[in-house]
Amino acid sequence: MILRYFKAKADRWTNIAHYNRERIKRGGTVDKTVVKKNLGRLTRLWLKAEQERQHNYLKDGPYVSAEEAVAIYTTTVHWLESRKFTPIPFPLLSYKYDTKLLILALERLKEGLGLQIRLNSAAREELGLIEQAYDNPHEALSRIKGHLLTMRTFKEVGIEFMDMYSHLSPVYNIEPLEKITDAYLDQYLWYEADKRHLFPNWIKGRLRASSASGLQVVPGSEQP
Repeated sequence: MILRYFKAKADRWTNIAHYNRERIKRGGTVDKTVVKKNLGRLTRLWLKAEQERQHNYLKDGPYVSAEEAVAIYTTTVHWLESRKFTPIPFPLLSYKYDTKLLILALERLKEGLGLQIRLNSAAREELGLIEQAYDNPHEALSRIKGHLLTMRTFKEVGIEFMDMYSHLSPVYNIEPLEKITDAYLDQYLWYEADKRHLFPNWIKGRLRASSASGLQVVPGSEQP
């Protein structure tokens, strides 16, 4: 009886959240407090669903049969052999294009911050680190490679949702130093993979397009 009571209460709580979201999507008159509370409820429901999805994957996954796995592996091996692909090494301490790749990475991060009218404290910290890296690229590169070599723990990533009223868009809060390190690594791996002809031409265009439009940087955050 107690379990049925809590289940009924949870179902009612969920139904109210979805009902209010439909009212918001239709453009009905909804109090700001209700909108804010609805965003919080949908965020908790999303986190619960994601937790269940990951739990089910660990329990029942991966959802690939042995035959499919062998086919994927064989296709990948044949592709790499056809391209005469060689492994991408760790970036050398005196890598020839280090500074150029770092500048490209910093410009990409700075462009996203430049779109914002107001910067919060995390965004201001990130902008300060970007400017510092512009002024002292060798010091920034040493710090980046030191992180790649020595960091063995995952940093916490925060998540919140931007309410577009018609839909919710996830925003991931990532530490500025992590973002700069990731941006440099992304540029380095892309350049080295392209030099080794890893990707066919029809994929390269799509990857560049998604890289340009699919990753937006908001104040102190990243939004896929």
